[in-house]
Amino acid sequence: KHHARFHHLINQMTAAMDVAAPEFIELTTSSHVQVTPARGLLSMSQGDLRLSLGLSLVGAASVQQLLGLLAHEFGRYADPKTTRAA
Repeated sequence: KHHARFHHLINQMTAAMDVAAPEFIELTTSSHVQVTPARGLLSMSQGDLRLSLGLSLVGAASVQQLLGLLAHEFGRYADPKTTRAA
């Protein structure tokens, strides 16, 4: 509700890539962006993904840089072969 524009941006990007939107978005104290299966290996076939955003990275990156990092991470789940490899 409070961050509707951010969620809309993520949903637009994942829809354009034909990847499932993340079920969970979490902020961490790390300095990385990571997309992982939300509930372990079983959720990979269902497209349940978790997006972890490091606060220091989000604070230092421009919108374009952040979208590039997100696209790179979600790209790992765009094809079944790369999903299994990831």
